[in-house]
Amino acid sequence: MLVLGLVVLLVSIGFSFHDQMAGRLTDARMGALDAEALTLARSGLYLAKLLMKAETRSYLYLPREETSPESKSGSSDQPRAKKIEKTKLDEIYQFLATSEKEGFPLEGGRLSIQLIDENALINLNRASEATLASLFAVVGLKRRKKLEILDEVVEEDISREAARSVINWRSPEGQKLVGGGDDTYYDSRKPPYRSRSAPFEVPDELLLIKDMTPLSFFGTPQESRNGAGGPGGPPGEGGAKPKEAEGESDTPVKDKGKNADNDKEKPKKVEGLAGYVTVWGDGKVNANNAPLTVLKAMPGIAESISREALAKAVVDHRPYRDAGEIRNALAMVDPRAGGQITAYLKTSSTVLRVRATGFRGVRRRVVEAVLSKTGILVKTLYYRED
Repeated sequence: MLVLGLVVLLVSIGFSFHDQMAGRLTDARMGALDAEALTLARSGLYLAKLLMKAETRSYLYLPREETSPESKSGSSDQPRAKKIEKTKLDEIYQFLATSEKEGFPLEGGRLSIQLIDENALINLNRASEATLASLFAVVGLKRRKKLEILDEVVEEDISREAARSVINWRSPEGQKLVGGGDDTYYDSRKPPYRSRSAPFEVPDELLLIKDMTPLSFFGTPQESRNGAGGPGGPPGEGGAKPKEAEGESDTPVKDKGKNADNDKEKPKKVEGLAGYVTVWGDGKVNANNAPLTVLKAMPGIAESISREALAKAVVDHRPYRDAGEIRNALAMVDPRAGGQITAYLKTSSTVLRVRATGFRGVRRRVVEAVLSKTGILVKTLYYRED
């Protein structure tokens, strides 16, 4: 019995040791895959730096599929092919754009590189109140409130108020605007905080602004929009998410059906701001890469009765080598619009956001950086690893 008990004890110890070693071996394998995926992602950043150094043209055009159906014109590729002959760099940009979702094979794994022109977005630190209000209106920024008496949810356009809140967040003390968020409001948050009273450091600071919710910033997830998985916007950069104000909600407005089968409420699709704002660059927008939503909010286009046509004309005649080509494209829609609009547009860029994703086995790692080019020197303004 003593020997039998000893054998059982040794066997139990053996099984326990085996389980521990198996768990550690699995962790070690996952750690190795993690390290390899991270190395792949970092290599994508190095490639992006080389591309920036190799770009010597006076304009920057990053070809990619337009996200808006109205910008997908069947004739849009013809002007591009006739105007400017493709270079090797253009072929690389196109290859990276088409392989963003799946990535391309590299060293036993896969690598996806997304290049985002920060100068193609609206700068939160430099945009005027009118431009910010136009962007918020185009995206459809609204406050959602529930009416207790009627038991209904209503929407109120707050684009102008939200624009004032952004101006107040970045303005020094004593220069705040009336009608926007102030420290009285932010002191009532849980936990309380103060407005920066200085320029934005990252776009995610918008989540701290009055009336700005995760839904209005990131938008409805892609799965709800077009059946595809994935987040509705880029991953957060560490910005805090304020608690909802009383009577407000960051959930989409629901539409009720007329019968029992339709009583399940369907979420309303919301376009987020994350893909249209930046804090880097000189404030002028690169017409070669600007999204249709950004173009609709630009001064000279936002106020025009031909806003849709003007914005679409800019998209359809890319790429542009100088401001004269932009004016010519706009003149086809409105001969008087070119001079005013081109004062806010340009054709080049020196600031790129790089989002490189490395895949190795079941592991996935992301490296995101904002790069600025001065001459042949490429400087890193922002860096994050996930």
